[in-house]
Amino acid sequence: TISYESTISVKLLTVGSELILYPNPSDKEIFLQYPDEFRKQIRVRIYDTLGREVFDKTYSVQEQKLIQLDISTLSAGMYMLSASENQTVITKKIIKK
Repeated sequence: TISYESTISVKLLTVGSELILYPNPSDKEIFLQYPDEFRKQIRVRIYDTLGREVFDKTYSVQEQKLIQLDISTLSAGMYMLSASENQTVITKKIIKK
C-alpha cells in the first residue's frame, strides 16, 4: 500500500488587496501600487508572452506602497507582471507601447 499526503497553503486576498498598475499601457515607466499584504519585501518579475523572465528585482516595502518600474528597455508587446512575498503572489497583465 502506498499512501501520499500533501498540504497546500494558499493565501486568499481580501477585497481591496489589489495590485494597481498605471499607466497601462505605457512606453517608459509603470507605477506599481501594492496592498498591505506585502510587509517586508516585494519581488517583481516580468515575463514575456513566451514565459521568459525579462525583469527580476526585489524591493523593500515602503510606507507609500508605490514602486516606479522602468520598462523603457522592453520591446513593445504584452507582458505578465508578478509581485510576490512568501506565499502571496499577484499577477497582472501589462502592455508596453
